[in-house]
Amino acid sequence: MRRVTIIGLILLMSLFGAACGEPSDEGSGDSGAPPAESPDPDDPVSDSPEPGGGGGTDSMKAMRVMAHDGLVDVTQHRYEKTKVAGSGETLDIYFWDGIEQCGGVDHAHLTYEPDKVTVNLFIGRNPEAEVCTEQAVYKVFTVDLAEPLDGRKLVDGSRGAN
Repeated sequence: MRRVTIIGLILLMSLFGAACGEPSDEGSGDSGAPPAESPDPDDPVSDSPEPGGGGGTDSMKAMRVMAHDGLVDVTQHRYEKTKVAGSGETLDIYFWDGIEQCGGVDHAHLTYEPDKVTVNLFIGRNPEAEVCTEQAVYKVFTVDLAEPLDGRKLVDGSRGAN
């Protein structure tokens, strides 16, 4: 009986040792290349766009959006850039915002002065949205120009510029 117990323990120890041993290179997909360096958890997952719309946003495709009715908590929102479109009759406003199910553009207000046109973009929250992630989406909203720009400077009203 004692011999069976000793043999059982030896078998158990050898199985345990095999399970904890070094993995075989055979069939492991090891190409012989050094392992990739682990990413630093403090490094950002992606690059942020350059403030003011320079660089990163020029090559990106913006999602075209329309104004929504019934939004709440409507506030002024900064935008990245503007672009005159539609033969000078419309203005495209490019900006970053969350996903459409959670909110969007309420409206844009343009104030025409002799030397500048102040553009104010207003966004809000969808009161019926239950779960919203903080996911940035590059968007474009088009507004009709009531007057031609005629060389006037476009100013972001949310930045307090005069």
